[in-house]
Amino acid sequence: MSDTEVQILDSDDDMATITFQAGGRLSGDQEEPRPFNLADVPSSVEADDALPQSDVFESLFMRQDSPQASGRTWEQTKVQSINLSTLARTFKKDDKATAINLLHRRSVLRLDHDLYYDADDEMLAWDASKHFLDFCLVVGGSVGLHAFIPNKVVDHTFSIALNLCLPTHLFRPKFGKLGFDPTGCMMSLGTAPSTELWLAFCPHENLDDMDMANAAPLLSEKQHGDTRLSSSHFRMAVMFLAYALSKNPNLPIYVMHQYGTDEVDLHGWRIKDVSNIYSQTTWDLRLDDLIDLNTTMASDWDQWVADAPMTWKQDGWLLSRAPVAVACRYGQNQPIANSNNDAHTQESKNWLAERSYTHIRYISVAIATDITCRRVKRWTEVPNEDIIQEHGVVYDSPDPDIREEVNLDNFPHRDPHTRRENNVYAEDGRRIPRLHGRSRRDDKPCGLLVNLETISD
Repeated sequence: MSDTEVQILDSDDDMATITFQAGGRLSGDQEEPRPFNLADVPSSVEADDALPQSDVFESLFMRQDSPQASGRTWEQTKVQSINLSTLARTFKKDDKATAINLLHRRSVLRLDHDLYYDADDEMLAWDASKHFLDFCLVVGGSVGLHAFIPNKVVDHTFSIALNLCLPTHLFRPKFGKLGFDPTGCMMSLGTAPSTELWLAFCPHENLDDMDMANAAPLLSEKQHGDTRLSSSHFRMAVMFLAYALSKNPNLPIYVMHQYGTDEVDLHGWRIKDVSNIYSQTTWDLRLDDLIDLNTTMASDWDQWVADAPMTWKQDGWLLSRAPVAVACRYGQNQPIANSNNDAHTQESKNWLAERSYTHIRYISVAIATDITCRRVKRWTEVPNEDIIQEHGVVYDSPDPDIREEVNLDNFPHRDPHTRRENNVYAEDGRRIPRLHGRSRRDDKPCGLLVNLETISD
């Protein structure tokens, strides 16, 4: 069993959507899922469905099944407060008896006033200068593979492995903007370095009408259905990609019949009998090959659909859709927005080289910011002359549309009422520190306490 198969079986998807190969199936069509008939399961291996977690919780903590209650439930136990300093003394004294006794109580931890600072304490130095890219979703805005193609004329290091044997892969991102409902229209094409490649069969109205695309909910706002293509639609997609790849003279791919050998029954023929697209699991595409495939898809899709057999168009899916590339990258935790000017310039070039944004409709990113805080002994003002010498012109806002130039001689370092620093910004929108905090080198940063109840969904 391959790693891919293990991931599929270990997923938390509804078991009713798992597909297996039928016993009487024609060989060679490894891409076609067949429904698994639950009636074929022997009674000896049948099991009841798992209990909902809410029922388990209620049985453990809320419900008393015995006729006479043996005691209070956990929810009925009185809540008592305990100070952090009390726990510290218990630990230092190695008082095991007290520690065990605390386990029998339902306690709420309280912080002693001398153990924390208010967030607006003027002697706290906050730093939020380190940022990390945790998620990136790129959606093309026209037919083709524009989300995959780097913005380069030539790149001898570029290669992607196109895989058309992944009909059971689910589109899993839960955040971001697609501009359409992904239910039943996402086809996995494999991976590039640290990136998942998807071909989305987007409805024409969402592709042609920007207002309709913008009105589509975010992935986090509305629960969608199963994203995988049906067996019939998957075969149509594979046949179109095989056709488009066969147009490239540099690839040893051929298609003898664009739409199979039987116009009546879509499953009455095998893909391996009309094309060698499944002679190998993946096809390595160079940059020129990918550009050629993108050009063919964009120019030939409408005519290929028009010439397709009527039986392929009966459900209306093929006539109402168009293939659009979607690239997804997450979990890489890459540092971005470096404060070093040279690194910042190189990072900008990297974003521009990653792809051309002419045919890109949406880019969704999740950025994690590392927030640290230190207690300082004193603040030192940065002379205005030093700021002007290094940055030239400074502004009162990072937004170029509303910002105004600031005369530092008339703009004090601190607000006289709040005692907070009056921020100024450089030409590129970055904040220019006007105060430097002084502390010992061995001082440790403060631990941050976050009230999770105030965080919105």
